[in-house]
Amino acid sequence: MRCAALLSIAIVCAASGTAAAQPGQTPPAPPPGWAPPQPVYAAPGYHLLSAEERDLLAEGEISTEAYIGGGVVGSVFAFGLGHLVQGRFLDKGWIFMAGEAASLTICMVGLSHCWGDAFDGADDTCDDYSAWLAVGLVGAVGFRIWELIDVWAGPPAHNARVRAARMRAGLPPYGLFTAPSLGGGDAGGVAGLTLRF
Repeated sequence: MRCAALLSIAIVCAASGTAAAQPGQTPPAPPPGWAPPQPVYAAPGYHLLSAEERDLLAEGEISTEAYIGGGVVGSVFAFGLGHLVQGRFLDKGWIFMAGEAASLTICMVGLSHCWGDAFDGADDTCDDYSAWLAVGLVGAVGFRIWELIDVWAGPPAHNARVRAARMRAGLPPYGLFTAPSLGGGDAGGVAGLTLRF
């Protein structure tokens, strides 16, 4: 029994050792002169950056479309949805979602006690919960105003921090690139200039 198991393992190992890639299944070779783009960590001053600055470089800048779209969504809707569109929900959007939800919950608790007293004819309980209602309303309004300011002022500040980290790392605000054409063969290529501002 043992010999049969060892013999079958030896046959499987020998058969798998001679397997090779079949023609047509290997990826095509890159065009001559093509090189992958240089990663961010190849910048001369990358090692001087803090962990926060490295994370900023990895996140990159917030695009104009995300900035305007998130600003409009954040102005119309609450609960950090504008920050979600801008890709900043884990940064600050969750604060607005939690703060506005908690404020509205406190407000609803106070309002429910006052609402019940309106039908019962008792005024004692509503007076006891009027502070809850006031705190909830002040919190909801305060978080909403803060959210409206941050959804419009936050992305430019974020982009400025990314640019400062990029300059500190030694990454130039401009760069040249070349790429082969999509047609392949001798169809030429594309060259361009990138500017970061």
